[in-house]
Amino acid sequence: MNLKTIDLCAGIGGIRRGFELAGEYRNIASAEIDEMACRTYEHLFRENPRNDVTSEEFKKSLQVLRYDVLMAGFPCQAFSSVGLRQGISLLILGNFDAFFRYF
Repeated sequence: MNLKTIDLCAGIGGIRRGFELAGEYRNIASAEIDEMACRTYEHLFRENPRNDVTSEEFKKSLQVLRYDVLMAGFPCQAFSSVGLRQGISLLILGNFDAFFRYF
């Protein structure tokens, strides 16, 4: 059985890679807006992940897809030692909260 995944807030594709190594998973859509992460993702998977999860166009494109697993990278900037270190409060102020209400 080949399970279909969607990789949102994909970063460089670490979560996707883990799923693919674990078994029969095939990714059908990706979204990432950081340019350097997109370049790495393209190099690793030969796919363009340049989609914005907040755009209405991308949201509509997802509505017609049939998938089994929705993957979403946790926004590490709020916790990273090179980030703002604002923790969960930064996530609530940003799109992360709205993202999970949508899906």
